[in-house]
Amino acid sequence: MGRRSCGCGGTSRSYPQCWHLITIPRMALPTLRRKPPKPAAQSRRSVAVQRLAQTRRRTTRFDPLRWTSIAPEGNAGPVAWNERTFVKITVIGTGFIGSTLGQALSDAGHQITYGSRHADDPAAAGTTQAVSPIGQALLDAEVVILALPGAAVVDLTAEHASALANKLVIDATNQMGADVANARAFLPASVRYARAFNTLGGENMADPVFSDGRADMFFSSPSGDRSTVETVIEGVGLRPVYVGEDQEAIIDALFQLWIALAIKQGHGRRLALRLLES
Repeated sequence: MGRRSCGCGGTSRSYPQCWHLITIPRMALPTLRRKPPKPAAQSRRSVAVQRLAQTRRRTTRFDPLRWTSIAPEGNAGPVAWNERTFVKITVIGTGFIGSTLGQALSDAGHQITYGSRHADDPAAAGTTQAVSPIGQALLDAEVVILALPGAAVVDLTAEHASALANKLVIDATNQMGADVANARAFLPASVRYARAFNTLGGENMADPVFSDGRADMFFSSPSGDRSTVETVIEGVGLRPVYVGEDQEAIIDALFQLWIALAIKQGHGRRLALRLLES
């Protein structure tokens, strides 16, 4: 092999003596990699909801033409749900409980409509989300969540009884100071009545994951609507526990238990109930 020279004057034959002429294989060079950006902080509720959504994505196939449930014409009975488990939900009430539930369910993929008497006044409505008049919000609802003050249910029924008829209604209200905490007696007799979201402080629904797992949400509903209510509860990040049909009195007792422990006994509002099974 002939001589070669480099810029410094060095020469080489078969083996270069000058370091300028040494060829280093690419694979021997160290590889510098940037650390991936640190993910933004997420609430434990958001993590729980994302895990539930990932589980559903692994077991179901998205079809935009079958986005939600298949309901009988005229909403005249229990809804026949398909595998998508996404629900059209109207939340009546835009206060802390209503906005907390609505935001969580929207994050889980459900179609949320807020209904309020103050739809034309965003400041009074209490949420930055789109708000419709109650009558309009009820039109296409498959599930209605009552998250307004308990004393306001009477007026709601007086104005919108026909729109509520035959709907699946989840009662999240509490009649504070009354002998009966639920509002079933003030709703049309034809509603498919469910009782849920009334046994915890709202902050525990905003962040339902504790150090040892998700909080439970005990609920009552018609047996035919059980899976639908479970889907809604899971969308908030809570673990649903069914206690039977027409068992709202038991759910109300759990509300009284939460008040006794969290408020009267001073354990604080960051408190939830769990069912332990072997």
